Amino acid sequence: MTVGNASKPMVNRVDEIASAASILMGQTAAARPVVVGRGVPCTVDENASIARLLTPPAVTDADGGRAPGA
Repeated sequence: MTVGNASKPMVNRVDEIASAASILMGQTAAARPVVVGRGVPCTVDENASIARLLTPPAVTDADGGRAPGA
């Protein structure tokens, strides 16, 4: 059984860190608004873009095959 997306291991690692932070923050009214990740290895990429991580929405035939905005 394969878990996660083996083609994007860095995205998986980021997701794990975000999940851990969510648990530490809590999900109640008394939640901590910030979690500081000390010692988390990172690199700086001046050309980084969230667009590289986002995927377009799946195209479905629910609209009868019409183009968006048509």
